[in-house]
Amino acid sequence: FSILPTFSGIITTSLAGSSYQALSYYSAFIFGMLLTYDIYLPRSLRFHWTSFIWYKALVYGLILVCVLGCLIGGGRGAFILMITYFLISLFASKGNIFSHKGLFNLFARLLSVFLILIVFLSFFWERDFIQSGFNRATQFISSDGAIDISEGSSGRDFVYLEAIKYISERPLIGYGPFDFREQTISPHNLFLEILLQFGIVGLVIFLLMLIVVAFNAINNRSIYTYWVFVLLLYPLVMLMFSGSYMHSA
Repeated sequence: FSILPTFSGIITTSLAGSSYQALSYYSAFIFGMLLTYDIYLPRSLRFHWTSFIWYKALVYGLILVCVLGCLIGGGRGAFILMITYFLISLFASKGNIFSHKGLFNLFARLLSVFLILIVFLSFFWERDFIQSGFNRATQFISSDGAIDISEGSSGRDFVYLEAIKYISERPLIGYGPFDFREQTISPHNLFLEILLQFGIVGLVIFLLMLIVVAFNAINNRSIYTYWVFVLLLYPLVMLMFSGSYMHSA
């Protein structure tokens, strides 16, 4: 609904009437799910035809489509989410990555990435809508490689400063979970929102909960905990840049 019209000449940076953010984030999320499915789903849980070459080609073709969708939308948070999924899938391993099998799997993944990158650069990179989306998605990165929030955050720097000012007025317990919007602003950042709602006390409790969940997940890690982690990564990254956990997640 977005990629085909765009390639036909009608640039469509939204998805089913939603904003460019929806197109970018959904594309990045599906990108991560496809990588996780292809790499980590046990053979015992797959249909037999998923081992065929045509199916592998279809999956990696869809992965390429998701990259295009993310770049056409140009969402910055979605771009970071996609890169995060890519790095996790590239270096995470079900076994010892330094074993012969682990090194072979890593080499196979790098080779697949290299081939997809060649296809992407050869057929899509020079198109104007790809360049425009990529420039927007990476606008927060300055020419010297540093992070420049003032230039590439759509005014988030002013929003963050305003949120910090409100937090400094009630740092301990905040403004409450529901009334804070009438007294302050929407900070477009998960941690700033928690500070506005519950103050330092609430943020400490939230961080302790995350630590406990992460500790239990590591001690009881399995393919299923990895899937849960990949699923949770989507709302966590999104809420660091836009929306609110009370309705966006």
